[in-house]
Amino acid sequence: MTGDCGCEADGCSEVDQATTAASSPRAGSEPALLQWLRTALSVTKDCAAADSLLICAEIILFDDSMPLQDRIESVSEALKGEGVADEVLVELAIHIADHVETSP
Repeated sequence: MTGDCGCEADGCSEVDQATTAASSPRAGSEPALLQWLRTALSVTKDCAAADSLLICAEIILFDDSMPLQDRIESVSEALKGEGVADEVLVELAIHIADHVETSP
C-alpha cells in the first residue's frame, strides 16, 4: 500500500501523509506526468524529499515563460543535483514529451 506521497506506507509516518495531503493543492487532480514523477522520486527519497523535489519540478516544468527545452534542462539539472538517477531523468524527458503531445 502506498501513502499520499507515493512511497511505501511504512516509510511514511501518518504525519507525513497528512501534511502531504494538506499541502498539495492539486492532489487528486495531478497530471499523469507529476503522478509518475512522484512515484519515481519516492522510490529513493523519503516523503518530504520526494514532495519537495516534485514541487520544484512542477514550478519549473509548468513555467510557460521558458522554452520547453530550457524547462527540461533546468528540471533535469535540479533533480540531478539532488541525486536523482540518470535513468529517472531520461524517463522524465520521455514523459514530458508525451505530456506535451497530449496537452491541449
